[in-house]
Formats: sequence, structure tokens, C-alpha cells
Amino acid sequence: MSLNAAPRAVAKNAVSSYVTLALGALLGLFVTPFLLSELGTEGFGVWALALGATAYIGLLDSGLGVATTTRVAAVESDGPAAISTVISTAFRLYLALGTVGVCVACVLAYLFPVLFDVPPELRTEARVAVVLLGVYQGAAFGLVVFTASLLGTGRMYLVNFSGFAVSFLVSISQVALLLLGGGLPALAAVQIAGAVVSIVVFRSQVRRAMPDVELGREFDRPTAKRLLSLGWRNSVLSFTGVLAFGSDIVLVGLLVDAKAAAAYAIALRVYTLVQRVATGVLGAIGPSHAHAAQNASPEHRFQIYCAATFLTLCLASCGALAVGTFAGPLLDLWLGDVPQDAATILGLLCVVLVLQAPGMNAASFLLSSERPGDMIRLSLIAAGINVLASVALTVAFGAVGPALGSLLAVGLIDAIFLPRLVCRLLGQPYRAFVRQAVWPLLLPAGVMSMLLLAGHQVVSSGPLVLLAVSIAMGAFGGLLWSMPAGRDMRARIRRPPGVGSYSSGTERDP
Repeated sequence: MSLNAAPRAVAKNAVSSYVTLALGALLGLFVTPFLLSELGTEGFGVWALALGATAYIGLLDSGLGVATTTRVAAVESDGPAAISTVISTAFRLYLALGTVGVCVACVLAYLFPVLFDVPPELRTEARVAVVLLGVYQGAAFGLVVFTASLLGTGRMYLVNFSGFAVSFLVSISQVALLLLGGGLPALAAVQIAGAVVSIVVFRSQVRRAMPDVELGREFDRPTAKRLLSLGWRNSVLSFTGVLAFGSDIVLVGLLVDAKAAAAYAIALRVYTLVQRVATGVLGAIGPSHAHAAQNASPEHRFQIYCAATFLTLCLASCGALAVGTFAGPLLDLWLGDVPQDAATILGLLCVVLVLQAPGMNAASFLLSSERPGDMIRLSLIAAGINVLASVALTVAFGAVGPALGSLLAVGLIDAIFLPRLVCRLLGQPYRAFVRQAVWPLLLPAGVMSMLLLAGHQVVSSGPLVLLAVSIAMGAFGGLLWSMPAGRDMRARIRRPPGVGSYSSGTERDP
């Protein structure tokens, strides 16, 4: 039986995501304040802008990466030869994309100080860093072939643990170089070294896990055509996503200044951490969606979607309520000297996260089911609303503008329209989705909110804030654990392989 159809294997992948996420969070708690201290507010803002600007190069990869993972999961039951054809073809396509990415980075490096308010003493360093980060993005394209092979066959745990090990080495190396007097180019050079090491590590992981799968020179035109057909649609969705939700730091840098960009970057780092906790299950569920699209009934696929959305909403609600209520005190504990508006931005982004959870699960379902075209129009509408609102609100209110724009867009598209689209495609009533994925959370979320508000009246700063947050989160988790929805989720995971799951071509659990 495929690992993608085994609840225990999916749970193992999800747990590995959370373990490495927790370790990464601890690492970030140390590295981010150090970068802010050593680079200064403006230097940190320029580094954040360089990372944000070069991230657009990754859009060349995003659509093809999702398509490769999806195709590997879909052809897994056809044997190693089919997987070899997919990854060999994808590798040839990535070589071309990597070359284009480096060229784009060189042009961006020249324009970077012109586009952003970069201090004169940092302009040369910023240009060099942007070129090096472009080379890093190009090298990272080759990495996707190996991670897609592992993700598509249900071995996400290998990607998580190996990826964290490399990230740890990169972070420690960056800290060491700053202590030795290095600047932005040194930080970017370490990123390149990390990408090269990652390629070597993941290639060896693929060889050990799937010895019969080969990365040869075969270029299969029908496979390339299908990958590109899926890839360009996925790229449109990725572009609209980055345009709508990933360009906030760049927008603040353009319309305000580097210090405001630093404030948004700080809030965004905390939001990203909470978002990764909330959506950790999606990486493990995506290949299951792809496998189920080939082998399972619409009813079973609907159950997978509802279960994934329920888990995501549980984690998103718990994290967003805790962090949003105590945004200011938590940032004070972490950084000490918090940039202006960072706490307000973080509170707004926490609301965005909760509203975004159903839409992120819908996107995972549609992309993994090779149906990106069904959500392109909604994504374009969401991006248009977000960008226009973010620009207007940033001009009117400053650095909090993009967060307000995101709030408007996700409230319409992610919270309402995308879940209805999935229900319609699977022939299921929307009320069934609400009953399974949303309704069980109302009582725990209400109790947690009251505890947090009471705690905020008693403790408004200092280390005791962590105690108040822990008590409220414990009450949330305890209620969910004892409720029928929690018991049902535990029963699903405990099922032995082959019971309540399906194998290729055989439906066992409608």
C-alpha cells in the first residue's frame, strides 16, 4: 500500500514537520535578534528586502515543483520507471529555469538601490547580495527534483529532518561570519553553500529510499508537456499568491522606508512561524490528495479535505488567538527593542491566518488533484483586491496597510468562495463541511478567548505572559481532546494499515 494512503504514514510526516518546525523556531529565536543587532535596523531591513525581491525568482520554480510532486504521487503505483521518467524530465526543465533565474537576478541587482531606499553605504553590498541570492535561487531549482521524489512517495519526514540539519548549519555559519565582520554578501554566500549541500544530501536520500529510481538523461516530451501544462497554471497561482500576500515587505519598502519594512519583516516572521505550525499537515496531506484523486471516491476525498481543514483551523485558531492577544508583550520578550507598528501588524496577520486556513486547504486539494485551473480566476480576483487595497491603505495608514489589504482579500476568497468550490466539485453540501471542519471549534475557541482576555487584564507584560498563554492553549487542547471530533481524529490515525484506507485501484473506505 502506498504511504500516501496510510493514515499512520501521513501522521508520521506531519509529526516530523512539527518537530523540525519547533527546532527551527528555537533557532530563529536566537538568530533573528542577532541579525537585527549586528546589521542594525536599516541593514536588517535591506536584507529582508533583498530576500523578498529575489524570492520572486522562485516563481519560475513554484508551478513546476508542485506539478512534479503531484505527478510523482500520481504515477507511484506504475513503478520506479514511471517515477524516473518524471524526475529526469523535470530536471532538464529546471536547468533552463535556473539559468534564467540568474540572469533576472543580475538585472534586479542593478535596479535594487533605485527601487528601494537603500542607504548609500549599503548599496554596493546590497547589489552583490542580490546577485548571490539569485545564484542561490538558481541552485535551489535543482534541489526540487529530489524533494519532489521524496514528497510524492510519502517520505516527507526525510525532507524535513535533512532540511533542518542543513538550515541549522547555514544559520550558524551566518552568525559566525557576522561575528568575523562579514556583511550582506557573506550572508548570501552562505545561502548558496547551503543549497549545494542540500542537493548532495537529498540526492543521497533518494538513492537510499528508492534505489530503482534513476535520474538519467531521458527527456520524455509527453511528460514535459504535462508538467508544463500543470506548471504554468500553478505558476499563475503562485504568482498571484506572492503578489497578494508575499509582496508586503517590498510594498512597505517602496511606499514608506526601510525602517517600516523592518517592522513588517519582524511581524511577518512571527506570522510565518504560526502559519507553518497551522499548515504543517498540508505538506503531508498534499500527496494523499494526489493519490486519492486517482484511486478514491469523492466521499473519501471530501473526508480527507474536511479532516485536513479541521486540523489546520485548530492550530491556526489556537496560535492566532494566543499570539494576537499578546502580540506586544511577546515581541518585547523576544526582541526588547520592537520596531514601531510591529505588534499591530502581527495582530492583524493573526486574524488573516484564521480566515485563510480553509482556502489554503482548498488550494492544496485543487493543486494536488491537478485542477489548478478551477481556482485561477478566484486567485486573480484575490490578488487584485489585495494589491489595490494594500496600496491605498499603506498610503493612508502606513506600514499596517498590507495587513489590512490581506484581511479584506482572505475574508472574501479563502474563507468563503474556495471551500464552496471544493464542496461543489466533490458533490457535497457546504453545510457538511461547516459541520465537520468549523463547528467543533467554536466552544474551544470561545473558552480560550475568555481565558486570554482575563489573563491580559492580570498580566500585560513580562515572562508571566508565557504562563497565561500556556494555560489558555492547554484549555483549548484539552477541550478538543475530549470532544467527539478529537476522538474521531485519534481513531483514524490509530487504524492499522489497510483498514479505513485504500490501495491503488481498490476503494475500501467510502
